[in-house]
Amino acid sequence: MTDNTAGNALLDPPLFQSSEQTAVDIGPNQTSFPLVKKALSAHPDICRLPQKTRKGDAYLINKPEFVKNILVNNHPNYHKGAGFELVKMLMGNGIIVLDGDIWKRHKKMIQPGFHRRFVAQLTTYMEQSNRELAERWESLADSGEAFDLTEAMNELSLRIILRALFSRDFERMLEEHGGGHPFSIFSEDLARDLKLVARFRGLGKEVQAIIDRRRAEQREEVDFLSVFMNARDENGDPMSDKELIDEVMTLIVAGHETGANTLNWCWYLLSQNPDKTALLHREIDDLAFPEFATFEDLPKLAYTEQVLNETLRLYPAVWLFSRKALGDDSVGDYRIPAGADVFLSPWFIQRRADLWPEPEAFIPERFDKSQPQYGNRYSFIPFSGGPRRCIGDFFGMVEMQLHLAYFARRYELVFDASKSGNVDIEPEINLRSAAPIYMRLKKRRTAL
Repeated sequence: MTDNTAGNALLDPPLFQSSEQTAVDIGPNQTSFPLVKKALSAHPDICRLPQKTRKGDAYLINKPEFVKNILVNNHPNYHKGAGFELVKMLMGNGIIVLDGDIWKRHKKMIQPGFHRRFVAQLTTYMEQSNRELAERWESLADSGEAFDLTEAMNELSLRIILRALFSRDFERMLEEHGGGHPFSIFSEDLARDLKLVARFRGLGKEVQAIIDRRRAEQREEVDFLSVFMNARDENGDPMSDKELIDEVMTLIVAGHETGANTLNWCWYLLSQNPDKTALLHREIDDLAFPEFATFEDLPKLAYTEQVLNETLRLYPAVWLFSRKALGDDSVGDYRIPAGADVFLSPWFIQRRADLWPEPEAFIPERFDKSQPQYGNRYSFIPFSGGPRRCIGDFFGMVEMQLHLAYFARRYELVFDASKSGNVDIEPEINLRSAAPIYMRLKKRRTAL
């Protein structure tokens, strides 16, 4: 709990009731978004919202010190919360939805796949996937034709995570399907409904076939699946096949969505801010790395990283996540009772004007490590925080930095307003653009 410095009796957080909207069960959806916005406009730090069918109020936590208490100081008191039932159906019992000892077991078993040295080996799959995209973009640049950026980033990110998971087995999959692959339903069908859940979970048989083939061939690869298959818990036991499949499906969903949505928003923001694009071009042009930057080049791409962090501040991949309080707790002068549904929103805390000057503006320089604001960790939570921080955040940042460095050297992406229309958010489980964003490619002189 956070300090109640005055020693006063604890208070219930203020209750927000909208006169314009009936109570809803808060969750990552378009119905909840405007209600959460109104509630936090009235009570920026903390408040309660009545819920429609769930027992008790929803608690909105939006102050860095309070967020830190939930995610770090007293994190054992909070398990994964309400509103994410569809996520569990989609992913199964992977690390994102697990709690307690089983979560600790899975995290320890899969953690080696996300160590820096192993991620460095996976960059070959990132390069391969970006080179495939480069072939398509070269013809688009020559023709001047507008293209669907959102679709392109979806397919790119999906191919990267599938190669990082399956390596040579993914190449075999492409051969068997004439250049396509069955997991493309996840980038082609943007509806996150029960129909997609059924189709996606049905692909578990594809994962099982790869697992069986590797065992029969006694074959290991440099990829996530081999790490997961070789992992042993403290008793020397491996994951069951169901556990393996659930972790694979979790990584496909989470790994693909974050990269795809962030790059989609990043290119859009750069197209709207030519001065920031010029700074990005200057950094990349001044570096003497070969055609495709390497893992060792990443520390030199400081401004590129700032661009991505500022994109994640403005458009976090997940706009809302939840916890369930197991026991009574307090933050500041406020009580949080056992059983409370607690919600934290990267979108809203990362746009607080008292924490982020010019909060709606795209200012990558605010993430320069020399800036005092850089250390305000719990006002910037696109990957959550504490022990439950996204295990794949480093992999995702590497993937996105290398992509930007490769393509920003070659092209300027010009926003096509006539085809894109009004660009707006779709605040569902993931924060996607409500409609596809279209761009045209303009070759840069440095790449000619």
